[in-house]
Amino acid sequence: MFQSKRHWLFCAPALIYMALIFALSSRPAPGFIEQWPILLGMKLVHLVEYGALAGLWTFGLLRSTTWPPRHALACSVALTFAWGVTDEVHQAFVPGRTPAAADAFTNLAAALAWVAIHQRLWKTSALFRLVHGRSAHPASPP
Repeated sequence: MFQSKRHWLFCAPALIYMALIFALSSRPAPGFIEQWPILLGMKLVHLVEYGALAGLWTFGLLRSTTWPPRHALACSVALTFAWGVTDEVHQAFVPGRTPAAADAFTNLAAALAWVAIHQRLWKTSALFRLVHGRSAHPASPP
């Protein structure tokens, strides 16, 4: 799966970020979080938090594996959604927190939004060249 024994380190930022999410959700929610706006029935904080996680997973998987981008994106969505569900279950055991299925699906929406952004903007960006070491357009020079 990984290109070499050290390539898994590209996934380390996603794992560290997951640990941060776990640590933050182990405490009662700060008051300012509850004041974040709700967009289309979804908490904006979840969209930002889990969109970033999907982005970190995508970066890590594209750099560390030989998978085609669509497989890395699908795995990023699956890992992000699974972590969101796990986080909601975890919150059931934290005083001052309440699990919500709607939050888990907001996390899924965030991951899917990341995929849409990736598909739309990714291949023309400097980040694509950084990750892949080449341009997405075959006619353009590397």
